[in-house]
Amino acid sequence: MKGETKAMESMGDVLGILETTRPDPHDGACRLVGLDVVVADGYLAPNNWMALGDQFELRHDGTGWTVNGGHLAAHRVHRLTFDGRYDVSILTSHRYVELDTSATYKFLPVPCPEPTWLLVQATS
Repeated sequence: MKGETKAMESMGDVLGILETTRPDPHDGACRLVGLDVVVADGYLAPNNWMALGDQFELRHDGTGWTVNGGHLAAHRVHRLTFDGRYDVSILTSHRYVELDTSATYKFLPVPCPEPTWLLVQATS
């Protein structure tokens, strides 16, 4: 129990459970509700880019929110967008979360039968 508490403390502030689409019946992947991922170099990102157990990191690079991890190609810049705009907030099970551009966030998987992630503001 003591090790679990220490791990939770080092994880950062949990801001909520991410709202995602239902898993795709073909590959089991899903995506964030209301948000798309676009690739800065013109390549198309997969529509359903979040697979069970994947972990992601979200950082603002001065232009928009970049997302890395899971099966997204590490050598490409992937950005979250809402209706073609880089200004996004993220829907959790309780509210929309406005992101702080100076912070780093993580999408951490929760061990569940359905793909589920926590939105965590990472500790510095």
